[in-house]
Amino acid sequence: NSDICFYDEKHLEYIDKIITFGECNTLFIELVAKQIFASAISQKEMYELLCKEGVYGSGEEKICINKDGHSSSDNIFNIIKKVFSTATLSYDRLLLLVKAAFLPENGVSIKEFGIYYNIENKDDINWLVSNGWITRSADEEAVLSVHPLIIEVVLDEFKNNYRLQEEFFTDAIRIFESKINNVNQRTHLQISSTIAMSIKKNKISVQIALIYIIRYVDYFSEYG
Repeated sequence: NSDICFYDEKHLEYIDKIITFGECNTLFIELVAKQIFASAISQKEMYELLCKEGVYGSGEEKICINKDGHSSSDNIFNIIKKVFSTATLSYDRLLLLVKAAFLPENGVSIKEFGIYYNIENKDDINWLVSNGWITRSADEEAVLSVHPLIIEVVLDEFKNNYRLQEEFFTDAIRIFESKINNVNQRTHLQISSTIAMSIKKNKISVQIALIYIIRYVDYFSEYG
């Protein structure tokens, strides 16, 4: 194979960091190694790109991948988008996945998630867990989280779907105004802060997102 990613011991630290970034996903590791070679950059430079730009900005050069007997060529992010395509998800499940993608890195329990978004029937959550979109811890707390690669794909879809943005932020703003007394304050701070930071990081500039930021700042200025 010609697209070999060379390294020496001084790069091992960054290789470990890249593996941790992708949460040990083997496809991600393979794609990153090929992207490093195609982009002619070091492991350190790749890690810095991943931290700053995410997978989306980690390389434009096309790489080749063989999957299920088929060969394809594209940049790393477009390949990952195809692997984690949301095209077959119903709108309601996609909206639920967007809400999960905005959870804090350490996740929240399925009970807290249901209370926060006023979800009474958990069938769609369970379906997304069963089909690998959402991770649920095996302990009693049942913490929900989303793999960072899936988060990037979902947020890319979100940024290009005005209907999703409108419905998500309308619901998120409503939580400040009418449901706050039913929500654990620590959970509310974690989720709302993650949403606010993601708006900035992903440069989501629709008006309703900016309204959310204003409501977020006002609320925590008042209640600390």
